[in-house]
Amino acid sequence: MMTMLVATGCGGGGNAGGNVGQIELVSSTPAGQRPVDLVKWALSFGEPLSLDPTKAFGESEETVVSNLCEGLLRIAPDYSVQPGLATKADWTGPTTFVADLRGDVRFWDGTPLTADDVVYSMQRNLDPDVQSAYGYAYEYVDTIQKTGPLQVTVTFKQHDTQFRNAMASHGGAVVQKLFGTRIGKDLGTPAGGLMCTGPYRLVKWSPGDKITIAKNDGYRDGAPKAGTLEFQFLTDSATLTSALLAGQIDGGFNAPVASVNAFANSNQGKLLAGPSSMFVGFFPTASQGPAIDPKVRQALDLAINKDAFIKQALRGYGGPLKTMTPPIVWQSIPGHETLKTAYDNLPSHTQDLAKAKALIAEANPARKSLVFATKGGDALALQSATIVQSAARELGFDAELKTLQPTDFDAFFFDASKRASVDFVVTPGWIEVPGLFYYAPQYVLPNGFFNYTGYDKPQVTKLLQDARTSVDPGESARLFAEAQAIFTADGVMVPLAGIHVRVFLNNRLTGITTSSAFLTSAWAANLGGS
Repeated sequence: MMTMLVATGCGGGGNAGGNVGQIELVSSTPAGQRPVDLVKWALSFGEPLSLDPTKAFGESEETVVSNLCEGLLRIAPDYSVQPGLATKADWTGPTTFVADLRGDVRFWDGTPLTADDVVYSMQRNLDPDVQSAYGYAYEYVDTIQKTGPLQVTVTFKQHDTQFRNAMASHGGAVVQKLFGTRIGKDLGTPAGGLMCTGPYRLVKWSPGDKITIAKNDGYRDGAPKAGTLEFQFLTDSATLTSALLAGQIDGGFNAPVASVNAFANSNQGKLLAGPSSMFVGFFPTASQGPAIDPKVRQALDLAINKDAFIKQALRGYGGPLKTMTPPIVWQSIPGHETLKTAYDNLPSHTQDLAKAKALIAEANPARKSLVFATKGGDALALQSATIVQSAARELGFDAELKTLQPTDFDAFFFDASKRASVDFVVTPGWIEVPGLFYYAPQYVLPNGFFNYTGYDKPQVTKLLQDARTSVDPGESARLFAEAQAIFTADGVMVPLAGIHVRVFLNNRLTGITTSSAFLTSAWAANLGGS
C-alpha cells in the first residue's frame, strides 16, 4: 500500500476510469502448460528493503513476498477475496472473528501449518518493535488466541469492517513461528531469510545483485511450472526497456510507459494491461509552510491538465480519478451503490487556472517556494513531478524537484529526516485489498502513517471511525462517503490519474496475473511455457 502503499488505480468498472480506447484490460493470461527452468524478472522499484511480510510495503517487496508468504485469505486476479490458508475466515459476531485453517498446508521445510504459527504471525503486527506496516489493520484487536489445532479466534474492542479483507494483504501473511523466533530481527533480511508456505521458497538474496526463489515442490496446489525466478533490480527506465526488448529480462510489472510503442512493435514479447488500484499523485510531507494550506493544494490540483497527462504521460494507460479511493476497491463490497453515487458526485477537478490563481491569492503564503520529491530513474515519476512543478511555477512558486535514489525514496516515508525541506512528494500509490478503510485514513486521521502535515478534522475523524466500526454496510458506506467529500476537497492526497497495470511478458511465457492483485497474491504460481 505504498504511496507508494500503499496504495494504492482507477475509475469505474474495474479499470483506471474513463475510456480505455484501444487498450484491452485483462486480469490474467492462460496458465502455463510447459515447464521452464529460469525466469528473470525486473524489480523497477529497486532492491527490497525487507522480505518480512510485515514490512512488505513497496512494490518491490510485495512483488517478491506475494510468491513466498501466504495470507489467511487471498486476492484473486479479478480482485475478489477468496480463501487462502484458511478455509473460512469471517465474523461470528460483532467483535469475534474466527479463522479455520486448512489441514494440508506445510512450510517449505515440510512441517505442518498450525494455529500457533498464525497466532505468532498476527501478533507480530501488534509488536511495536516489529514496526509492521500493517499495524493499522489490527488497531481494534483485543486478543488473538488459538482455539483449536487449526483454529484462531480474534476478539475486538469494537467491530472493524476492514479486518476481514485486510487478512488478504501481507498483514494476514503467515511465517513459521519456530523459524521466526529463532531468527528474530533478521527475519526477511539477506542473512536471516524466511520460512513460509507459498508456491516458491527463498533460495538466496544477494544484496545489490539479485534475489533468487525456487518452486516449492510440496506446494498443496501443485508445484509451479517455472522452476526458478530471479529478481533483478533495474530502476532506470531506459535500461529496463532495453533489457526487456533484448530478452535479457523475461518480464516486469509496470513496464516503462514511455516505451509502450517500442513494446508494441517487439517480436520478443508483448505488453499487457490489467485492471488496477494503482494511481499517481502527490501529497504534502511538511508540517509547516505552504503545503499545509488546503487552498494551496487545491490550487495545484486545479492548475494541472489531467486529460493531457493521461494522454501524454500515460499514453492512454490510465484514466481520470477523482479521489484516492478508486472504484475497483469498493465496487464489489456491500454499500457499493451508495459509494458509486458519492464518487459520481465528486468534482472532476478539471483544469481552471483562473480559479487556481485566485486560491493562491486568498492563501497568500508567506513563502513562495516549494520542493517536490520523487523517485529517480523512473521516467513516469519524473514526468509526473515535472508536470506538478510546472503547475506550481504557473501559480508563482519557485518550484524545485528533488530526485531520490530508490533506497532513499523508500526510506523517505519512514524517516522524518529524509523529508526535511521537502513540501510534497510525487509518487505512485495503490491499495492492496478491497474496502474503504485501508488507505485513506492513513492520510486524514491524526495518527495516520502518511499524515505528515498534522491534518486533523474532528468531523472527518469521527465519520471514518464510526464508518469503520459500523456493522451495517450501508451505514458504513454513507459515513465514509460523507468523510470522503471533505478530505477530497482538502487535497490531502491529489491523484493525477489512475494507472493500468502494465506487464511486459516474453512470448515464451504465459500464466501471469495482470491486475494489481499481483501485489498480494502469488502471481507466478501459474507461470510457465506458452
